[in-house]
Amino acid sequence: MKAKITVKGQVTIPQKVRMALGVKAGDEIEFERTEKGYLIKKKIGPSPFSKYVGHLRSKAGKDTDVLIEDLRGR
Repeated sequence: MKAKITVKGQVTIPQKVRMALGVKAGDEIEFERTEKGYLIKKKIGPSPFSKYVGHLRSKAGKDTDVLIEDLRGR
């Protein structure tokens, strides 16, 4: 499979490749240099739950009633 680079440096990734990578418009991809060239990978961002890890860690070991009161702001 091949593609051409435009004057602006853009490339249209063939549909079969996009489907194999599971990418769609707006997704980010990464280019990793290898001994034989470059590897194209779908960029995997942080989990949507990662923002809660610190919050949950600070609540570890607390009683459920205390956690509910904390959440309600009492």
